[in-house]
Amino acid sequence: MPWIDPAPSMKESTLAHAFKMALACFTAGGLHTAFAADGDIDTSFGNGGYIVLNSLMDHSPPLLTQAAAVAVDGQGRIVITGAAQHISADPDPADGNFLLLRLHSNGEFDDTFAADSGGYRLVDFDLSGIGKPGPDTATRVVVEPDGRIVVGGRAYFDDTDMHFGLVRVDDTGTPDATFGSGGMLHFGAFYSPINSLADLAVDSTGGVLIGGSIYFGSKEYAAVARITSNGTIDPGFNYGYIQGFAYRTEPAVAQYSYVNAMGLDDSGGIVTAGGFYDTTTGYVEGAAVRRLTPTGALDPVFGSGGPVQIASDPDAYLAARAIHVMSGGEFVVAGYSTGLNPYVYFAKFSASGVPDASFGTNGVATFPFDANGAPLLIAPTRRGGWMMAGSYSQQGYFIAKVLANGQPDTTLAGTGLVGVVFPQPIYDAFGLFQMANPALTADGRLVVAGSLPEAEANGSGDIGVVQILADYDTLFVAGFE
Repeated sequence: MPWIDPAPSMKESTLAHAFKMALACFTAGGLHTAFAADGDIDTSFGNGGYIVLNSLMDHSPPLLTQAAAVAVDGQGRIVITGAAQHISADPDPADGNFLLLRLHSNGEFDDTFAADSGGYRLVDFDLSGIGKPGPDTATRVVVEPDGRIVVGGRAYFDDTDMHFGLVRVDDTGTPDATFGSGGMLHFGAFYSPINSLADLAVDSTGGVLIGGSIYFGSKEYAAVARITSNGTIDPGFNYGYIQGFAYRTEPAVAQYSYVNAMGLDDSGGIVTAGGFYDTTTGYVEGAAVRRLTPTGALDPVFGSGGPVQIASDPDAYLAARAIHVMSGGEFVVAGYSTGLNPYVYFAKFSASGVPDASFGTNGVATFPFDANGAPLLIAPTRRGGWMMAGSYSQQGYFIAKVLANGQPDTTLAGTGLVGVVFPQPIYDAFGLFQMANPALTADGRLVVAGSLPEAEANGSGDIGVVQILADYDTLFVAGFE
């Protein structure tokens, strides 16, 4: 069984039953949409709920492609970004490009996007002038209100050294000449050989916020920077520099801190969620949040002027992986912990970083969960609560929901938590599934893309996409309109 150490409110037999029922609803003749429930695969999408892309294997030279993130635009179209890397010696086996493609809402490939290059936009930063070609990799994508698409990732100039890399294209997939240089921008902190981008956000002025990490000497610092709408480093943000900071300052500055996710409040404040680990006072790993002002300064009134630690445990790895910031500045974080008793968690805070005592236990709600699962998305639900979704053991997905008070939302699988291993024929088509960061449609469907290493090895495909009813109004599925 994948479920470990059930909490008193969620008995193992209940979780096991929910898991078996989720699997049985597919294997016993398929899903009937009239009886669809949240957690089920949406069989109206693609080929019974999924598609397999054999994207660039016929490219010359052939390319190894990977999915990293998904976004949904205002028309419901699905934008997927990732990486395409040469798998021949021409021109360089280590050279790679950002990959960008788009699907229609029903899963059909959109060949009107980047029509000049076969429906796939490849972007090569070509930083050979400061090093040598490397495996450029897109890690995040956002769609602006006007339909323009911003992609962020890592622009390599060596096997391990990299800049932050940004690309903006218009609604047709054409590079936006008004952004950076020909639609591209790359930069790094002074003397930092590794500048790693983990998340993106677009503010009300069209500026692009990036979050990730930078290195100085033997230390890794969490980092945030702001790019103007025309693709230049904002001189008004932290005096024109990247803001680097630590998530743990006492008793010693953490040797390694990094941003995994961030969100913006109505005032333009930036709330970051990430982690740290420190070997200076014994090995400690933890999850934490920190707020920056709209101008990039560390907020002096948030968390008593420093980071707010969610949790730390010398015997487990803890991480904050996703965040949702509400209009008033309150925020909810999703993360996980490994160790002897692994779990996923929701943590809710006030705008000043104080745990919300009305939510869960001291502001935290947990679900026992197998260590092979990690939350990648958090969002409010139709019932006024919260949901997270993420990868499950490289073979499926999980969804967890809580009510506004942090108690399990039992409308989902009777327990508030469902984990699904892809059934046949999806598993046969996918094999192992390396899940990218998913996206939620306006009507509550979860769009998940992932890389398919087994299918790619045999030449049958390289990216899989599946759509799931995550927070969907089941009164309006087929048969109940």
